[in-house]
Amino acid sequence: MVQELKSLALYEDIVEILNKDDFDLYWKGFKKSPFALYNSTTVVLCNHPNPPEDFSPLREAYIGSWNDSFVGNTAINLNGHYTAILNMDTLYSLDSSSSLNKVYSILVHEMFHCHQLSHNEKRWADEMLFINYNFSQRSISLRLMDKDYLLCALDDQNKYTRDKLLTDFIQRRERRKNIVGSMLNYELALESIEGTATYVEVKALAHRKNMDVMDVAEDFLHNFDFEDLNKYRASCYAFGLVICLILDSIAPNWHEEFTNSDTYLYKFFKAKFGSFNELTDFSIDNYYVESAKELINKYVDSKKESFENFNKSEGYKVILYGNLKLSGFDPMNVISMDNKVLHKNFIKYNSSCIKDQALSFHKEDFWTVDKIEFFVSDKPKVFDHGILTSKGTFYGEVSEDNNIFCVDLYNEQIESN
Repeated sequence: MVQELKSLALYEDIVEILNKDDFDLYWKGFKKSPFALYNSTTVVLCNHPNPPEDFSPLREAYIGSWNDSFVGNTAINLNGHYTAILNMDTLYSLDSSSSLNKVYSILVHEMFHCHQLSHNEKRWADEMLFINYNFSQRSISLRLMDKDYLLCALDDQNKYTRDKLLTDFIQRRERRKNIVGSMLNYELALESIEGTATYVEVKALAHRKNMDVMDVAEDFLHNFDFEDLNKYRASCYAFGLVICLILDSIAPNWHEEFTNSDTYLYKFFKAKFGSFNELTDFSIDNYYVESAKELINKYVDSKKESFENFNKSEGYKVILYGNLKLSGFDPMNVISMDNKVLHKNFIKYNSSCIKDQALSFHKEDFWTVDKIEFFVSDKPKVFDHGILTSKGTFYGEVSEDNNIFCVDLYNEQIESN
């Protein structure tokens, strides 16, 4: 009840800000959307024209029980209307104005995804590309150079030197494209979708704090770890943010043209920047080569450690066997190795959700899974044709051996708790 009241109080604060805010300040044509604040038990839904039938009106909002439609901080289609959702269990303290500003800016980020969806956005990242991403020393060396040139260009107020830095950035990215091929599209898509959403998030936070956008952006960029390959996906957000900020200076009023195009943000920026000479021969400074080597080694070691730690988890191990169709996961919190994917937050199969850590085993088709493993602290209860666990009820043939419960699922039935 305490957390429910906190969510209601925060909802009222956010509605007050929303009513005064003009999203056109952040992105031309950007409109507000319905939103929901939720925790592990309760959902507070606002400005939704068609709330779920089991939601009850309260203080001009709607209150309902949590279900697995509400997972992560994202945008969902709820009863025919794109809705921004925020998980209050994973966000900041609700006790200070700075936290309110931060939560509000994150909500604007997710509302921008609603905006993208409502405009039939097609530039979404194919998460399969990252699951199979092959980090090579040469590619990472060039990406580290990308980062330095781009950040220096953002800070440079001299047009001549800025344009030289941007040319260097484009030349090396084009060379890297020749190395990684279509894998680069994963980065370009994230820059286009998440980079632009981060850009409006920064502008909303700057507006709330009455600060310069560039000062807030600098704080954001300090929080992005470009040199941890486990955070590679998030670093693409930062690349996109910087490209958006540079576009503001070289092509004012670019928002609507980009929204109505089907071009990746980087390619849109490259066209606005103008011609450049293709790089035919260059050397990579040994600093970048050694840094890339170290980053890749750390990444490989950390992946091995994550899988080892999962397998050492305390409690009872549950193994599900079946022909399961992957329907959702948190791409910010997965680690892949061979045909296995470790999900740190949640995984959805069919219409069901298993929260917290789970390990999935994939066939050649990534979206088809034949085994899931997870741990529970309390001993599962076996009944005729299934088991009951803290993470769900699973129907099938059950066998038990030394604190390991195996379930050969019937028709992939799962009822999540």
